[in-house]
Amino acid sequence: MNNRHLIIFSFTAVLLCCLSCKKNFDQPPLASDPGIVANTSIRALKTLHTNGSFEQIRNGVVISGVVVADDRSGNLYKEICIEDSTGGITVKLDRSGLYTDYPVGRKIFIKCDGLWLSDYGHLIQLGMVDKSTPANPQLAGIPATLFNTYLFRGSLGNQVVPRLISLDQLNDSLQSMLIQVQQVQIAAADTAKTYGDTSAAKGNLSLGVTDCAGKKAVIYTSGYATFAGTKAATGSGTLTAIYFVYNSTVEFIVRDTSDLRMTNPRCGSAAATIRSIRTLYTGRDMKLGTYQLGGTVVSDAVNKNVSSGTMVVQDGTAGIFVYPGATVSARMGDSVSLNVSGDSLINYHGSLEIKIPSGGAQPVIVATGRSVVPKSLTVSQLNAAIDSLSGMLVTVAGASVTSGGTYAGSRTLADNTGQIVLYTNAAASFAGTSIPSGPCSWTGYASVFDAVKQLQIRNTSDVSIPSAAPAGNGTGISLDHSPYLINFDNLGSGLPPGVSVKLGSTTTSAGTDGPFAANKALWNASGAGFKNFASAAVLAGSANQGSQDNATNRALGVRQTSSAGYDPGAAFVFQINNTSGKSNFVLDFLLESLDSTAGRTVVWRVDYTAGSNPILFTTVAQNLVTTGSFINIPVNVKFGNVLDDLPGPVWMRIVNLSASTGSGSRPATAIDDVKISWD
Repeated sequence: MNNRHLIIFSFTAVLLCCLSCKKNFDQPPLASDPGIVANTSIRALKTLHTNGSFEQIRNGVVISGVVVADDRSGNLYKEICIEDSTGGITVKLDRSGLYTDYPVGRKIFIKCDGLWLSDYGHLIQLGMVDKSTPANPQLAGIPATLFNTYLFRGSLGNQVVPRLISLDQLNDSLQSMLIQVQQVQIAAADTAKTYGDTSAAKGNLSLGVTDCAGKKAVIYTSGYATFAGTKAATGSGTLTAIYFVYNSTVEFIVRDTSDLRMTNPRCGSAAATIRSIRTLYTGRDMKLGTYQLGGTVVSDAVNKNVSSGTMVVQDGTAGIFVYPGATVSARMGDSVSLNVSGDSLINYHGSLEIKIPSGGAQPVIVATGRSVVPKSLTVSQLNAAIDSLSGMLVTVAGASVTSGGTYAGSRTLADNTGQIVLYTNAAASFAGTSIPSGPCSWTGYASVFDAVKQLQIRNTSDVSIPSAAPAGNGTGISLDHSPYLINFDNLGSGLPPGVSVKLGSTTTSAGTDGPFAANKALWNASGAGFKNFASAAVLAGSANQGSQDNATNRALGVRQTSSAGYDPGAAFVFQINNTSGKSNFVLDFLLESLDSTAGRTVVWRVDYTAGSNPILFTTVAQNLVTTGSFINIPVNVKFGNVLDDLPGPVWMRIVNLSASTGSGSRPATAIDDVKISWD
């Protein structure tokens, strides 16, 4: 935690009981578990501390845990939190940018011999002691030059499920652990504030948080956090955070805004869905009562095919137009909370709209990168239900624009069931782009304008041209039995069915098909492209060309270079025909870093989406790292219920969306032994 003021500690050096024989360990490979065994738990280690004292650890104590909070967002500084099955602890480390080596999800082992335990405001921490002022010793961070002496990096991508608790169940055993509380909200007096101090002082702020029973805590945020300027959520919902204490104050440390899911009505306010709000309209414009809404923005303000100052929001029940009356800060895929109390519900040229008065409560962004699955319809089905579908994301497949030309203005979109207007605002960024000929799939939001039924795409990524099929195959994956296994041993004949490779991928775009070379390639081959590599599962990092060429166990890989779309933007994509009747999906695969001469580090993530046009991907696992070490990391990703029983297509991808760090060449990254399983 950041120091608020000095606290005088009594200095007591305590010799710990012998827990095991003293051992010496070498630094392990970057991303595989080292040959070290923890000989005590985090809970047992913390019992050795007396509040207000210092204890130096002796006798070969070793702990291990998974990083549950790092400094990526800036809300922690020179410290990380780790957790095992028994408890959590904050580790002080004297270096910034810790997330590059110790990201959330990494398992680490700590050789504690010589380190110290102490507490700051009752929060137990592990580090070194600064005795420069003998009468007032302080717990300090482990010097960066000693990281490899005490800290040993292990596997990546480990998932820690937050402990579900209520505010009245919080206790010291949960310190520094990832917890989750439900049915909580920001205190009413703080809802107009931002999470952190955005002034030049960049001080720390505490926002009150309460549950519906009145129990209280605070969300504590650094002014240097990347989300410090984000407005506090105005609704209620779920809070995931690290549990800290400061003397008698219960504190939650939020890692980023995705930890906040407060889109439900506030405690005591009228619950509302978009559909229930729409049913309030009886043919006459009206003022709304006390309502709180939540939903995902499905319009694209950046590409401007939406009226200025307007956004389109959809929840699980319906969609609606919202007019904040100012520049729309929310972007496509943002999850927003809307306090619409006292706002107007109006009919704007045929479509229902919530109009927020000047100076009214603006939408609050509570998460980003959310995915909305469009409803697949024929043109006749869309026309028949246009009133209820207005503001919702829909897809029309196999339809053509009959008049051709550019997108600007009203064009006729027709399939074999009927026709509808495809409307594009003249101010849209793509208005002058030529419309593709022939049948395509068109995704956009439905609307009515002066009795004209229309569909508006958000950007050109909403148009899927059949000829742009995934490279190397033209079919999706049929999940006939669990688990569905994919190896790449036959890459010489092309990519497996349902597998494609992409360049230029973003959070809102699948990217374009990348070049794949079926011929066998060496790990250190420098040319950019997707390649047929020997798998790291069967060879050592020193394997020569002959061994690599003769290996029958192959892996699908990519050599990233500075070429456009590779860094960031490279992706391995799996297209599943549907998940009908299936639930609780899990993706397992090996993530391999093959070229030990590479100098840069690349961070990968696992995303998903659904629908015929794969956009608005949602991240389910992140901080998967490849670099200049020869590694073979098993990754396990649980999707929960988000992919259950979908008509398809359903997409999973392993993708790099942030630029590499470091210097020198980029890694050769590969995947192998993919397993998709379900119930």
